[in-house]
Amino acid sequence: MPTKLRKRLTSARSHMTNLSQPHKRTLEPSTLLKYSEKLLPLLSDEFLQGLGTDDDALPLMKTSRFMLNHALSAPIMSVTNLTVQPGESGFVLWLIVSSYFPLVSACMAPVSNLISLVCLIEKWGYVELSLVRLDNSSVFALNVLSFIFGVMGNASLVLNFSQRMHYLFSQLLSISCWLLAGLFLLVAVILAAVKVASIDEPVQLTEGYYLAMFTVFFYYSCAIIQASNFLGYTLKKYPPVFNLSRRQRSLMMYILCFCLWEVAGTVSMAYLLSDATFGMSLYFCTVSILTIGYGDLVPETPGARAFDMVFCFVGVIIVGLVVAMIRQVVLTSAAPCIFWHRIELGREKLIQRLEKEDIRLSPEEAFSQMRQLRREVKLHQANISLLVTIIVFVVFWLVGGLIFCYIEDWNYFDGVYYCFVTLLTIGYGDFTPQKPLGRSFFIVWAFFAVPLMAILISNASDTLFEWGEKINAVTTHLMHWRTYWSLLKAFYQRWIPHRNDISPSGGLSEMSSLLRSRSFPRSHSGLITLDATELEEREIGPLTAERLRELHTSVNDDYEIIANVVNRIESLKVLLVDSVETPAKRYTHDEWVEHLDALNTTQTCGEDADFWIGEQSPLRLPIKEPSFLLLKMLVGVENDVMSLLQSQEKLIEGLRRFCYEHGVNPDEQGGNSVIDFSDLPHPERHPLSLYLESKGLSPETDLVKE
Repeated sequence: MPTKLRKRLTSARSHMTNLSQPHKRTLEPSTLLKYSEKLLPLLSDEFLQGLGTDDDALPLMKTSRFMLNHALSAPIMSVTNLTVQPGESGFVLWLIVSSYFPLVSACMAPVSNLISLVCLIEKWGYVELSLVRLDNSSVFALNVLSFIFGVMGNASLVLNFSQRMHYLFSQLLSISCWLLAGLFLLVAVILAAVKVASIDEPVQLTEGYYLAMFTVFFYYSCAIIQASNFLGYTLKKYPPVFNLSRRQRSLMMYILCFCLWEVAGTVSMAYLLSDATFGMSLYFCTVSILTIGYGDLVPETPGARAFDMVFCFVGVIIVGLVVAMIRQVVLTSAAPCIFWHRIELGREKLIQRLEKEDIRLSPEEAFSQMRQLRREVKLHQANISLLVTIIVFVVFWLVGGLIFCYIEDWNYFDGVYYCFVTLLTIGYGDFTPQKPLGRSFFIVWAFFAVPLMAILISNASDTLFEWGEKINAVTTHLMHWRTYWSLLKAFYQRWIPHRNDISPSGGLSEMSSLLRSRSFPRSHSGLITLDATELEEREIGPLTAERLRELHTSVNDDYEIIANVVNRIESLKVLLVDSVETPAKRYTHDEWVEHLDALNTTQTCGEDADFWIGEQSPLRLPIKEPSFLLLKMLVGVENDVMSLLQSQEKLIEGLRRFCYEHGVNPDEQGGNSVIDFSDLPHPERHPLSLYLESKGLSPETDLVKE
C-alpha cells in the first residue's frame, strides 16, 4: 500500500474515531488554569500552585469544582467553554450564539414539525362544487419528503442536545435536513399557487396551505441559526459542543413534550369535534392549552368533553413548566453572565482612571466604589431587560393587531383590542379569527406571544415586589426608635471624646477574641513546654528527644487549628442564617473584613484597598454574598479538620513508637507494662502525659488500648 494512501486512511480513521466520541463538558484543570485570573477569589493558593503541574489528579480539584458550581450565580461551564472571557470584546455575542441560538432552534424545530404534520394530513384547498384538489400527487410527495427531512433534522438536534451524537455530524445533518425540508415544502407551495392561478373558479384555501408557508419560514430560520452556531465553532470561539446548562436542556425537552401533546390533541379532536378539519383542531387545541378559551369552537359530545378535560389539564401543566423554565434560563443563565462581563469592564475602567489621575483610595473607599459599580450594573441590566421585554411585547401586540386587522377585515383598534385580550388570556370571544389564514397566523403568533406575556408579567411583578420591599424597609427603618437612638449615639460619640471607648462593632470579632483568649489560647506559659536541651542531657537519647520535639510541635499546631475552626464556626452561624433568610444580603465593609479575617488565608486582605478593586476581589464575581462566604468558610473548616486529622495521625504514630521503645505494646489488651515518667523533666507537662490524661488515663497506671 502506498505511503500517502496509508497516511490518509490513518488520518481518516482517527478523525472518525474522534467524531464517534462526543465532546464531554467537564471542568478540566487546563480550563481552570486559563480562567485562573477571573476565578482567583474562588480558588485556594494550594490549588493554584497545583494547576501548574502535570498531575491531572489534583487533590483539591473536587473542592474547587464544588465552589465554582455553587458559589457563582453564572453557569461556569457555559462561561469557561468560550475562548473569550468576561470583560473581553465579543463575550456577550458569542455567549448568545453558543448558548441561546441552539435553544431558539430547539424551540422552533418541534413547532415546525407540529404544523408540518398538519400540512401533511390537511387538505390544502378545494374548489366549491368541484372535485379539484390542490394537494395532488406531486405536492403530496414533496410534502411527505419535507416532513421526513424536518423530523430528521429535529431528531439530530435532540441527539446533539443529549450528547448522543457528535456536534459536527449533528450540525451538518440538521442544517442539511432543514434546508431540504424547506426547499421541498417551498416547491410544493409554489406548485399549489400555480394551480390556484390556473383555476378560473374560486378556490377555498385551508389552514394546511397557510401553515405550510409558515413552516418554510421556520425551517430556514432554524438552518440559519444553526449555521451561525457552527460558524462560531469554525472560528474557534468554543469547542464542538452545545454550550448549554442543565436548565436549557430541560427547556428543550419540555417544549418537545408540549408539541407531542399538541399533536395528540390535534389528531384526537379532529375526529371528536363536529365538522372540524385538522387545522381547525390545532386552532382549538392552541386556544384551549393557552387558557384563552374564545368559545367559538366547543366540544359537544361527552367523549369530546372528557378528552378535552384531560388534554387541557395536562397541557396547562406543560405550558406552565415551559414558561417557568424560560424565565429561569433568562434569570439564572444570561443575566449573571452579562452582569459578570459588565462588572469586569467597569472595574478595568475604574483601575485605569485611578492610575491616570494618581488617586489613592482607602479600603473603605475602594469597597464603596465596587459596591456602587455593582449597584449601577444591576440597575442598568434590570432596566434594559424590562425595556427589551416591553418592546418585544409591544411589537407582538401592535404588529399582531395590524396583521389581524388586514386578514380579518377589522379596523385597527379592533385588531389591537383583540390581541390585547388574547395576550392576557382573557378571551372574551367577541372577536375571533374566522378565516383559515387568520387561524393559521393565530396558531404561530400565540405560540410565542402568550408565553412572552407571562414572562413580562412575572418580571414586572418581581420588579414591583423589589421596589415594595425597599420602600417597606426604608419606612420600617424610619419609624423605628433605634434609628434615632443610633443617630443620637453617633452624635454623642463624635462630640464627647472621653466616651469613644465604646466599641460599635462587637459581633463576631468580640466572640472570636473571647474564644481565642479564654477557650483556645494560642500560647500559654503553663501549657506544653518542652526543653529539648534538657531532654538530650537525660538518658532518653537524642532520637527520642527529637520525636518528643515533633510531638510538642504537633500538639501546639493542633490547638492553633482548633482555635481557627471555632472561630470559623461562629462565622458560619451568622452566614447560614443570612443565606437562608436574606440570600441577597449585601454586607458592609466591616462585616466583610470580619468574615475574611475568620477565613485567615493569604487571599483575605480585606483591609487593603487594592484587594477590593484587584484580581482577588470577590465583588468582581456574580455571587450571592452570604452563599459565597458560607461556602468559603465551609471549605476552610474542611481543610482545618483534614489538617487536624493528619496531625493526629502523626501524633499517634509518635506515641506508638515511644511506647515500643519503652517496652510497652500499645495494641495489647491489658498487660502489666509500665512507663516510668519519673526520670523525665517536668513530667506533669510532658505531651505524652497530657495526651494520656486527655484520654482518662494516668501515666502512673498501666497503658491499655481504649
